[in-house]
Amino acid sequence: METESSEPLLKRMEEAPLEHPLNLAQRPKQNVVIRLIVSLFLWVTIPFGVLGAITGQVLSLVLLWPVFWFRPALKVWFLGWILRFSVTCSSFFFNPFWRLKRVRLVRGDYRPHGRTLVMCNHLTQADPWIFSRGLWPWEFKWVYKADLLRIPVVGQILRMSHDIPLKFTRDKGGWGTERGQVKVMMDTVYEMGTVYDIGTVVFPEGTRSKTGRLQPFKDGFFKFAVEHDWEILPCVAHNSQTLWPLSSTLFGCGTVYFSVGDVIKPEPGESFESLKYRTREAMAQLVREMPLFNPETDDPMAHDADVLERGQGILAR
Repeated sequence: METESSEPLLKRMEEAPLEHPLNLAQRPKQNVVIRLIVSLFLWVTIPFGVLGAITGQVLSLVLLWPVFWFRPALKVWFLGWILRFSVTCSSFFFNPFWRLKRVRLVRGDYRPHGRTLVMCNHLTQADPWIFSRGLWPWEFKWVYKADLLRIPVVGQILRMSHDIPLKFTRDKGGWGTERGQVKVMMDTVYEMGTVYDIGTVVFPEGTRSKTGRLQPFKDGFFKFAVEHDWEILPCVAHNSQTLWPLSSTLFGCGTVYFSVGDVIKPEPGESFESLKYRTREAMAQLVREMPLFNPETDDPMAHDADVLERGQGILAR
């Protein structure tokens, strides 16, 4: 991953060509013909990405099984990396309609490790692709809805990637979890970090933001970080709704901006509420540094915003 430039952030922002000076909420909607063209392109290329992922995983299992037999941690890492590579290629590297610009990069020679929780804001269905591209070439495991396992081919890819499923129920607006499943998920995250030395990507908001504003965070992973003394790497994306607008089946054309913050480590005796507050403030600041930031529409919600203001899902305490 690229390292943080010594140039001031503002100078680098000014030098980067902006797609449009207005905030997303103030910009005109994209032409439906353009969106249809982009959608047709991605509906063709994404299946190739899926095919590439499962082909690469199966060939790796066949050709490298002696290596994987003696080094199971390498298998867990490499099969996930193949998925991330295929996703990044199909959604960005070979896609002329989507671009990602890094506004703030990781500092110095920092490298994540197994005890790293990557926390990202959640704006659109395209977020897994966006953050896979932004975090490339690092490999992390991802927490995902177990319903995806029912999709042919995709479910098998996720199993071989050793990503971490979480089963949801219809309770709490469709965001309730099956009894005991959160503990199973947390135990798997811990195993990935301590046994295989692979960190995990999570969305602490729990649901996508309908307004684009940073929502209140759930407690679970902050309790986990305090209990096990794991570090948090805050990441944010901005303007990603232009790539795939929420509640739309059509894709769009645009540039998403991506930033990585400084690592946040629990302090001795710190409460999970304090760690959650520090993390959310750090992510809010990353959003404020974005080239298209508009304080009237992009400032975060209050820390204690209620369910109705969130607009989607239930905030499980």
